[in-house]
Amino acid sequence: MSALLVAAQTASPPARDMASPRTKEKLSRPSADEPIAKEFSLKRSVALIDSAALQWTRQHNCGSCHTNYPYLMARPSLREFPSPAPGEVRTFFENRVAHWDDPKKEAKPRWDAEVISTASALAFNDAATSGNLHTLTPGPRPDVDPAEK
Repeated sequence: MSALLVAAQTASPPARDMASPRTKEKLSRPSADEPIAKEFSLKRSVALIDSAALQWTRQHNCGSCHTNYPYLMARPSLREFPSPAPGEVRTFFENRVAHWDDPKKEAKPRWDAEVISTASALAFNDAATSGNLHTLTPGPRPDVDPAEK
């Protein structure tokens, strides 16, 4: 997370304000021609990482091991900058977990490490927010015989 903040610190501000995490606006690509920001803005840094996390999740339907796992673990430390972005990213991971037992191949974990990584990121997020592990309570599963429960 600190690497993301450092990167955002040295990046120049875009010509317009950062998009709200509620929009699907794409971030502009960095350019060598951009001016360097005159001063560090934690608020703009947070907006940048929120927007990047949402953009990646929405475009790729993927949690991104090197971006959104650390984002989910570290974003609660920036709670003085409220945003719907952390909730949307967390919901993405919760939905992945809730559907891993579905019969569709695309719902299953992509690799074994995804299970451990997702559980770790969610647990870190729980520790930093509520202090309690959040349980998933998916609805009834028509493919499971109630007698087997």
